[in-house]
Amino acid sequence: MVFHKTIVYIQFIEILVPNQDYLIAGKSYGRYITRGVINKHKDRIGGAALICLLIILEHQRREVPEHLVIHSDREFMDTLTEEQISNFSANQVVLNEYNWKRYSEEIVEGCEIADYDFLNELKKNYGFSTNVDELVFDKPTVFTLGRQDAVVGYKDAFRILDNFPRATFAVLDRAGHNLQIEQALLFESLMCEWLERVTEFGF
Repeated sequence: MVFHKTIVYIQFIEILVPNQDYLIAGKSYGRYITRGVINKHKDRIGGAALICLLIILEHQRREVPEHLVIHSDREFMDTLTEEQISNFSANQVVLNEYNWKRYSEEIVEGCEIADYDFLNELKKNYGFSTNVDELVFDKPTVFTLGRQDAVVGYKDAFRILDNFPRATFAVLDRAGHNLQIEQALLFESLMCEWLERVTEFGF
């Protein structure tokens, strides 16, 4: 039986799109949850977008690169406070004004309103009770991973690639765990191409 938190997501999906087919996308731990949802709703899901996907729960067992800053706009970085620089450089690999604006609006603001009591409880029961990676999903799929992602890496995702025979597998340079920001044009292009394949598939 899939871990009970997936059932909660299934119930939420049933409220949003009762008895309808749908597409699914997930990033990081959200992508971990999508594996459980796909396991339960395989026939209703027309395609999946898997972004910076978490494969192995225990961080010490993941094959990840060391955090590395690829590029830093020093002139812009001088406009930030020390605290902002520390936060930004610890989580991004390309440090410039565009990435800072999106990072602060899309990542930092979300972290500031997060329910950390809930998240700490979630970590106590982080995984599934069964292995959902035995599933074969033959609908159009796209994997997007950051070559410099020091959180989940990219190599572990190869372990499940054969389970997705219609998958594009892209590892993007100059991209960490927030590749949708750091490689926005490539990311958007891959998403558009995935949606075209989904349409072609008949969704």
